Amino acid sequence: MFVNRANAWLKKGELDRAIADYDDAIRLEPKNAEDYRFRGIAWAKMDNQDKAIVDLDEAIRLDPRDSSAYRWRGRAYVYKGDNERALADYNEAARLIPNDAWTQDARAWLLATIPDEKLRDGKKAVEAARKACELSEEKVASYLDTLAAAYAETGDFDQAVEWERKAMDLTEPDGRRDRGLRRTPVPLSRKEALSPALRSERPILRDSQSVDRQARPLGEQPSHSFPRVTVGTSFLRVQGVGKPL
Repeated sequence: MFVNRANAWLKKGELDRAIADYDDAIRLEPKNAEDYRFRGIAWAKMDNQDKAIVDLDEAIRLDPRDSSAYRWRGRAYVYKGDNERALADYNEAARLIPNDAWTQDARAWLLATIPDEKLRDGKKAVEAARKACELSEEKVASYLDTLAAAYAETGDFDQAVEWERKAMDLTEPDGRRDRGLRRTPVPLSRKEALSPALRSERPILRDSQSVDRQARPLGEQPSHSFPRVTVGTSFLRVQGVGKPL
């Protein structure tokens, strides 16, 4: 009873009520990994990343093959600025379920944009981003945007422009993405600006309230609430490269 009601509260965004019911469910069944994962998701949605990580740690301890727990813990680490641990969790989630588009996109975005040059890897970013695009049949604008960023990281700016244009084609007239995901608030590092060909195009906004179009079970799709910024802040909308968000 508690779990079903908690899941309903979580779906409705009534996070305090959801957490209270998950507390009761865990008290009655303390070894249920899924309950810890869902409570961790609720904490993450409340922007309490420390409590989210504690619960997701326990979910993973109880069920080391819970790819969703790794995804959400990776997201929590992103919010805390621990990109190395975030990338490790996204990598593990992708190892467990390689055909998950969201996970591949999240990996690609970090690999393309992470400030640490020892972790940033444009080639791997392109591979992961292409997989996310293929799995979503190139219908999620933010995934195409990730692929553009990945190509830019490798220095292939022609491909970056091409994929950013495709992403723009999925953008609504008012500039909102076609239900695309918002990702990590980390600036790209570039040695040169991307071709100025797109600077005159309308801005594409990553909507902090948007969610992925792909349907997922309750709690499976991490929602993002980063500040709204113009797409390509680091390589499409700037006169120079490496400007902070």
